[in-house]
Amino acid sequence: MRDRQGNPLRTVWVLGAGFCRSLGGPLLPDLLRQDALTDLRARYPVAKFRDLADACWTAQTIYHWGHRREGLWTDAETFLDFVDCAAPNSPQASILLRLASSSEELDQAGNFVLRHNRPDRLENLVRIQGAVLKSIAAGCSGFVEEKDRRPERWTPYDNWAGSLSPERDTLITFNYDTAIEVLRFKAGVSVEPILP
Repeated sequence: MRDRQGNPLRTVWVLGAGFCRSLGGPLLPDLLRQDALTDLRARYPVAKFRDLADACWTAQTIYHWGHRREGLWTDAETFLDFVDCAAPNSPQASILLRLASSSEELDQAGNFVLRHNRPDRLENLVRIQGAVLKSIAAGCSGFVEEKDRRPERWTPYDNWAGSLSPERDTLITFNYDTAIEVLRFKAGVSVEPILP
């Protein structure tokens, strides 16, 4: 399209979190869906991912216990904000530590039971916050690893990215996954994050 003087119009693309849904990209609630620990260990084997399966399980369990059993947060975004604000000796930290010490394992009946209780509260808080970050990062990046194995899904996205021009297109994204960074943009188009 062109303006009245014949100059090409600029297009601003605003991409929301659902932009990559058809690629298998998760929406925020999907990132904390409760998985069985055995399934997580199959997806993230210790030899390649070290403690990632356990970290994901811990984050998911704390989220669901606080959400369903205690009503501490209404959604995943509220939970992530809660975890982010949990400074040592804060009320949020005390709640996360309590949840972690009482909800780290499911018994055969599906009840949460104590697995272990670490005495160092600061170390445990850092471990919980790290587990949440690892879980979110794993969920955001897992589907991107399929790009080379599933080219039929990615081809329309690569074609769209290749059609963008720095002279006429601006891209603003609220995506929390890394799909935008791995798309094949034509030469001269750069993707640079703008941090708040």
